[in-house]
Amino acid sequence: MGLRGVIQSCALLYFCVPITDKYIIVSAVMDISTSLDSSLNTIIADCTECGGCVRQCAFLRRYGNPLQLATQYREATLSPEVIYSCSLCRLCDVHCPEALQIQDMLWRMRCSLVEEGRGPLKQHRRLLAYEKWG
Repeated sequence: MGLRGVIQSCALLYFCVPITDKYIIVSAVMDISTSLDSSLNTIIADCTECGGCVRQCAFLRRYGNPLQLATQYREATLSPEVIYSCSLCRLCDVHCPEALQIQDMLWRMRCSLVEEGRGPLKQHRRLLAYEKWG
């Protein structure tokens, strides 16, 4: 079975990372809590609340800037519905003058919810069933 077969058979658990001319298989659930902590720490330390990302993003305009979201997540006051409301389009990353990876933080929050058994949300079940069964 080639690399493509391995990835297809484990699509939910693994992804490919290119390393020069070779690929390595990395577990997507390898260390979510550590990488989420790192993302949260970076946002909390480096976000200047300039508003560049908020002006461009309907999600951030509604729920707050990245610093507020990271702080609320740390305090366990950010609901899963808010985390899943982001489209993960990366528009925030493009407009951040500090080059913060805001979308990455939100994606890692989702991964953490899945690990905790709190995601995907109940309202997503029909869509997931449709994707699985057609």
